[in-house]
Amino acid sequence: MPRKYIKKGVYQNYSHEDMEKAVQAVREGLSLGKASKAFKVPKSTLSDRICQRVLPGAPIGRPPALPAKLEEELVSKVENAAAMGFGVSRRQLLVKTGRLVNKLKISTPFKDGVPGKDWFDGLRRRHPTLSIKKPLKLSVVRSPIWNADETGFQMEHQPASVWGAKVPGRSSNSRESISTLLCVNAQGGFMPPMVVVRGKTKRCIQSWGVEDAPAGTVFTYQARAWMDDILGEEWFHKVFLANCGPHRPQLLILDSHSSHEVIGLLEAAVENDVHILALPPHTTHFLQPLDKSINGPLKAAYKSVCSEFMNASPENTVNKKSWPGLFRQSCERALTPQNITSGFRATGIHPLDRTAIPSDA
Repeated sequence: MPRKYIKKGVYQNYSHEDMEKAVQAVREGLSLGKASKAFKVPKSTLSDRICQRVLPGAPIGRPPALPAKLEEELVSKVENAAAMGFGVSRRQLLVKTGRLVNKLKISTPFKDGVPGKDWFDGLRRRHPTLSIKKPLKLSVVRSPIWNADETGFQMEHQPASVWGAKVPGRSSNSRESISTLLCVNAQGGFMPPMVVVRGKTKRCIQSWGVEDAPAGTVFTYQARAWMDDILGEEWFHKVFLANCGPHRPQLLILDSHSSHEVIGLLEAAVENDVHILALPPHTTHFLQPLDKSINGPLKAAYKSVCSEFMNASPENTVNKKSWPGLFRQSCERALTPQNITSGFRATGIHPLDRTAIPSDA
């Protein structure tokens, strides 16, 4: 149920001009009570002004929870993110603000360290220009051009189809999910993937056969093995910047998934002359190179590799130890230069071809 507030006394029903007139009247000999009634201003506030506990022109009401300079910087970052095509939702802004307050060790009245609706409403009143902006037009002919996207795997794979009599295919008995973040470029190259496994501490990675994964793979963890905004920023620093090379500027194409809507990532991109282009929602099946030519073949290769592995021996099973090696073999089959470049060509990104997208799309 929404909260109902009971308004008590005189609150913001007067102007700064009325307050200044009341202050002047008191200084000229009028009592506080009579000046309060004459100019319809709160007596206690008038007293604060006379005693200089409140300075002239100070905002009416209690002060904001965050320092003004910090709040302005936060608003500026959100507006810049929106201008780049990554609108930050109210919930994302509240969570990000809570993390920032915790990082800077700022004392606030926020419940559990995260601001609520009241703070957000006050922020909008103090910054009426805070809104979602239209994405800026950005040329897609810069080189190199990268596309990054995440895809999920389960150890309980779907057995590959085989010829002959109907026989039950073997599959792992584990339904554990794994998220991977892939990044490819228009020249047919690709970066080491990031693999997100389920866990709450770094120790959870120790049980995985990480040495058999694709070279340079970055393993990390999350409670549900999901990509989130923190991991998106970690990926940008540990994977993208470490492997994109010295050429600048560079273009990184992302979908508008929440894990990419992170202010830290966008700030780091600006600092490193990397241009971020957000694909409009519900268009990735037409515009995302990885969706066009990699994710499908990669999933098919994964099914085949897992089936071949389990059929080779009754003792073989897909688990934390064997999965990284099976994932590496799947990548070797699917992440070919031909597959990668065909995705950029099919979307009309490189070489630039405006007719690649059907007119009815």
